[in-house]
Amino acid sequence: GQVLQQTVKAKTGVEANPTLPNQKFAELMRGRNLPVLDLHPIFVQDLRTRGEALYWPKDPHWTVAGNRLAGETIAHWLIEQGLTPVKK
Repeated sequence: GQVLQQTVKAKTGVEANPTLPNQKFAELMRGRNLPVLDLHPIFVQDLRTRGEALYWPKDPHWTVAGNRLAGETIAHWLIEQGLTPVKK
């Protein structure tokens, strides 16, 4: 996953592209006229501004803060996209 980018480079010497899987998935979904929300840039921005860990060390799972950010972001996005019965 995206979290293991440093491990890949350390073990193989190859620079991994952490956004490539998300980019390919988004292209595939948009090609089918399906809306896509990529959380990676949101997580990167939050880390830069708040500095709180969103993933557990040496583990690709989200921390409590990561789960909170994902949940809030997804909820707002679903409302903005008109994909919920909640009015904007």
